[in-house]
Amino acid sequence: MMIKKKRITAALLALGLGAVTMFSQFPVSAEETAQNTDAAAQTADPSVVVTNGIDGWPQASDISSAAAIVMETSTNTVLYSKNADQPLYPASAVKIMTCLVALENSSLDEQITMTATGVAGVTDGGANISSQLDEVFTMEQCLYAIMVASANDIALQVAEHVGGSVDAFVQTMNTRAQELGCTNTVFTNPTGLPDENQHITAHDMALIMEAAMRLPGGVYNFGSQNSRRTFDTAAMFLKEMTLSALLQQLLPIHFRQQMFPAVNVYLQTILP
Repeated sequence: MMIKKKRITAALLALGLGAVTMFSQFPVSAEETAQNTDAAAQTADPSVVVTNGIDGWPQASDISSAAAIVMETSTNTVLYSKNADQPLYPASAVKIMTCLVALENSSLDEQITMTATGVAGVTDGGANISSQLDEVFTMEQCLYAIMVASANDIALQVAEHVGGSVDAFVQTMNTRAQELGCTNTVFTNPTGLPDENQHITAHDMALIMEAAMRLPGGVYNFGSQNSRRTFDTAAMFLKEMTLSALLQQLLPIHFRQQMFPAVNVYLQTILP
């Protein structure tokens, strides 16, 4: 059971890494390296990157994303923040909370039978695995379908199975968000399909992802040996990913140069 939990959470973490692109686009190119010499002169105004307004804090440049956050999770210290409290449409990032609530309120070997509620997700215009009425899956299989295939049909069925109804499950999602300290998050469905009333912030998403990564038996350490194993397709994202590598991709070069000595000291205290 512990290995199953680790596999599920590794895939959940992979989904989270994919969801990061909802808020941040972070290619690192040779051109960026070549422009390193004048990068320091391109620091963003503190009204845009608010962490630049902290006295003595390494100054960062702007990024193309509408919003982004880098948070050290043991203390929730914010290292980089751009529009982190701006409400955004979450799309499939919603499924991180869907999986979190499901994992906290079920066992992986539970049997889930597809009903009209779930099968409706096959024709809703979103991703699905073409599930059939009365088809039976385990919760573990359902979570992989959500995390790997972003399956709306399975997300709806899991919601009904765990919550008794999709609406009740969504209420639990919102309650859980409040418990985690989210202040500007509203869920209206477990799939992430467009709804003008559904929104989240980069900061709230970070809090949700932190909780998902810290599930019992979960892989919350990018550099651990467990996270370097490949657990099915989704976990391939983690194969050689370390926290340092992720930060290198996300943060501007000159900001990384100022922050990395401190980050590397921190990594030495948490990585084997």
